[in-house]
Amino acid sequence: MTRSQRVPTAHRSSSKDFTRETGSRTFAVQEVLVREAYRGTAGAGTSRLLHETLFAERDEERATLLVDPTRSGGRLKAVYESWGYRNIGEQQPFEDSPVFATMVRDPLHQ
Repeated sequence: MTRSQRVPTAHRSSSKDFTRETGSRTFAVQEVLVREAYRGTAGAGTSRLLHETLFAERDEERATLLVDPTRSGGRLKAVYESWGYRNIGEQQPFEDSPVFATMVRDPLHQ
């Protein structure tokens, strides 16, 4: 298993169902950025509103994303956790990239 394919021990026993994909089961969130003036408390929930509005139109069962757990001193990962994501492992897509936390939100609509 390569560095980019790490699966935590807790999910290995049920990995057949956990990793099963149909082409429409999982929505991958990638590179959603909010301008600095609208981040944090100054943005009064702009990021969350954008995130939930995007999901409102989706039919997938769950969503996944990668986040650098060291970004913002861990605050960004904590934000995703507060939105219903849980950490399921880690990935390093490229040798020179950070090791990202792999997160999933299941069910998608909460």
